[in-house]
Amino acid sequence: MATKVPKHAKLTVVVMPASALDRLSRLNIVYPMMFRVRGEGNQNSTFCGVLEFSAQEGVVYLPPWMLKTLRIASGDLVNLTNVALSVGTYIKIQPQSVDFLDITDPRAVLEHSLRNFATLTVGDCVAVNYNTKIYELLVLEVKPNDGRGSISVLETDLQVEFAAPLGYEEPQARPKSEKSIASSLDVNAQLSTSAVSSSNASAFMPFSGSAQRLSNRPKQIRDDVSDSAPSTASTTASTSSTAPAPLALPKGTLFFGGATKKPTPTTQNPESTTHKFNAFSGQGRKLQ
Repeated sequence: MATKVPKHAKLTVVVMPASALDRLSRLNIVYPMMFRVRGEGNQNSTFCGVLEFSAQEGVVYLPPWMLKTLRIASGDLVNLTNVALSVGTYIKIQPQSVDFLDITDPRAVLEHSLRNFATLTVGDCVAVNYNTKIYELLVLEVKPNDGRGSISVLETDLQVEFAAPLGYEEPQARPKSEKSIASSLDVNAQLSTSAVSSSNASAFMPFSGSAQRLSNRPKQIRDDVSDSAPSTASTTASTSSTAPAPLALPKGTLFFGGATKKPTPTTQNPESTTHKFNAFSGQGRKLQ
């Protein structure tokens, strides 16, 4: 008679009575002990190992997932037959929930969980416990396959391949936008607007106010100062008008680019731009 035990919910092993060990020790069996479990009255079967011989007489403890695979309930009759299974080298499994993708290192989790397994059979949906959550894994393929679709995973190096989880959908690739970053941020419009506003604004001219003396005499402006003042003011005005204006970009966004103008190459005569040095060309002064 079969009954489920929550303690071994994650294992592919069963707990048998002591009388089964006494009978098996008298037979010519292969170790480690492997069994084929089949429900009474149906053709559903799976394979398992044995954990210990401490169950009550006439009772065998099966994990809940095995009862579900055999489509039997607790208290139904089962038949156990001793078999010899090949040592596995490859399995392909499919997680039954997309939540399995949240595990950082699924291979390490599966490697740790397989230490508690004795066999793996195609079509079985085994349970793996990780972080107080149970994940179900469907066995899709095993190698070598001798026709029974089951392998032994005790003391072996197993190659594992994961299939896409049940219900998983590939993310859709976003179409590339033909608009550039400059056009999306409307940088050119901002540059043109700032240029117009800068040209319309009055140019800043330093020291353009009127001066007053304590003696109320009119201030005499020298010719050299008056001649140089307009040029300084015009230079400052032209510099301020061409200064780049700040762009209204979103927070955390950097922009490198914008409308650029290449300098126009100009050909100049090097003799006209360079000044020749003339020795003793200054003006002399007398003390008288």
